[in-house]
Amino acid sequence: MYEIHINESRIFLIKSALLDFYKKDANALIFKYNEKSKYLLNFIDKAEKTKKSLNIYIHHKNLNLLKEDFFSLFKVIKAGGGLVLNTIGEVLLIFRRGSWDLPKGKKEKGEKRKETAIREVQEETGLNQLTILNSLPDTYHTYRTSKERVIKLSYWYLMETLDMGLTPQTEEDIEIAKWVNISELESNSLSPMYGNIQSLIDHFLSSLR
Repeated sequence: MYEIHINESRIFLIKSALLDFYKKDANALIFKYNEKSKYLLNFIDKAEKTKKSLNIYIHHKNLNLLKEDFFSLFKVIKAGGGLVLNTIGEVLLIFRRGSWDLPKGKKEKGEKRKETAIREVQEETGLNQLTILNSLPDTYHTYRTSKERVIKLSYWYLMETLDMGLTPQTEEDIEIAKWVNISELESNSLSPMYGNIQSLIDHFLSSLR
């Protein structure tokens, strides 16, 4: 399954054999892929233009084919980032371009995924002593430039640090970098927050229960 965030909506690419499981979503819009990639533009356009929050499920017996055809409609950019814990179990969040976010950035040529994630967290927050604990789920979100649609694939890692001092990277439009306790995250009081970031945090919180 692939979960792609487009504005406030989500498009799920799923295998047809698992369709019954996803039908449990009462708000789901479900469509079978007809193996014509231009058909997929209908759903991308719908997600881009609606002001509602939609869950659009597109299924096919061959998930790899569906994924390849969907991604062919975008320029793919790879990035890496981290969900960072300090020594008292607080989580690092940043505030950028009007939304709460996690530190991340584009993968440079020749870099390994973990190297990208460490470098970007260091650059965007000023933290130096970072240790990767384990991998977190990848996220996908889209945006548009004047020339093309872009889908950003972000590789995420759970990290820990002994540092506490934070220096937000203002040249990357980061206004705030702060430590947040778990109860504040669970209350969903930090808004707005990008949908893909909220999904990642929800995954992390569920792992603590």
